[in-house]
Amino acid sequence: MTASIIVPCHNESGSLQTLYTRVRAVMDEAGEPWEMICVNDGSGDDTLLQLIALHHQDRRVRVIDLSRNFGKEAALTAGLDAAQGEAAIPLD
Repeated sequence: MTASIIVPCHNESGSLQTLYTRVRAVMDEAGEPWEMICVNDGSGDDTLLQLIALHHQDRRVRVIDLSRNFGKEAALTAGLDAAQGEAAIPLD
């Protein structure tokens, strides 16, 4: 079963690499296909650039960039709308 992990991101540049490393370790150990959908919710730091770099590093990381800060709920909704997995796992 494919899982979609949905992560709303707002000014998260300091924690994105750690988050990705931990998610990858757990999901790869599970042995099932997965994707991580990161929704940049109008960040003012370099969150978007880091997300794009993660996408280039691992194509399972998908990036959605919202035009401004809409809030966590809207970011989660955008991620759920884009999810392709059979199970959606929102991270808050």
